[in-house]
Amino acid sequence: MKVGEGRACYTFGELLQGQIWGYPMLVSLPVESYAHAVFYPSSSAELLTPATKVKVRQAVNQLMRDYKMDSGGVFFIESPLPEGKGFATSTADMIAACRAVASVHNLRISPHYLSSLIAEIEPTDGTMYEEVVAYRHRQGRLLARLGHLPPMKVIGIDRGGHVDTLIYNDQMVAYTQAEEQVCSHLLKQLQKSIALGDCRGIGAVATQSAIMHEPRLSNPFLPALLELMEETGAAGVVTAHSGTVSGLLLDASSPFCETQASYIVKIMAEWGCQLYSFDTISRTERGVENDTAVSDGQPVYASHLARLVDYTR
Repeated sequence: MKVGEGRACYTFGELLQGQIWGYPMLVSLPVESYAHAVFYPSSSAELLTPATKVKVRQAVNQLMRDYKMDSGGVFFIESPLPEGKGFATSTADMIAACRAVASVHNLRISPHYLSSLIAEIEPTDGTMYEEVVAYRHRQGRLLARLGHLPPMKVIGIDRGGHVDTLIYNDQMVAYTQAEEQVCSHLLKQLQKSIALGDCRGIGAVATQSAIMHEPRLSNPFLPALLELMEETGAAGVVTAHSGTVSGLLLDASSPFCETQASYIVKIMAEWGCQLYSFDTISRTERGVENDTAVSDGQPVYASHLARLVDYTR
């Protein structure tokens, strides 16, 4: 059997996180950085994954059970970003690994199936979809496709430490009715801004979401980031609502972008923490299959595989 490969993008926190209709939801910010999985299949039934990638083993084992695969193999996973920071590393690892297995067996796996599969393991991000999406991360349910981002850049900083996704989601304080109304308004604003390619509109939503979420996961850099945003004319502040990174969003199409970025890096370097720079994913190819099999946002379970997956002979 051939060697399989798969990749999946990371995120830099969320453009928006809150609650709508009583359900927690988020809109992740996908960036041009990727987990890369290589799968070497074997006739043995044993599946070997890196010792630290427990969730990858869970996801792949379930995938193989769903598709009645009786072969095993060995995984190598390249994960260039650290865990527990807000980069959605666990989600990226699991998506990349499942895609690597699928490539061996010539399967086109629906994003809806991956969403359902991973959400059974932990709250996840909607990065298995081609577009930016509004997503119920605890149920693995698609709310809305928001489209593709215009070209943007993130200059970020990591305050240190890490956040355990499972523990954080179990302990998070529920949103108030007023916050839910704000979130609904921000989602509409974000959808409109993405459709228009309006970087400042997108940044404004991200900034308001970061401020709204501050009581739940305090960010010591938020006041300084808000001040730096005003000083430099950055599009907005973006944070990991369940992580340790935060930063500024820039309009990458602006002739002043590189000047802004250089100055922001210079200032942030004085804060004494790890810095990051990413381009966001706009209309570039993510290696994701378009999926129109289900568009009503309903949950998808393994029993629906027959109508969600196309087999390539």
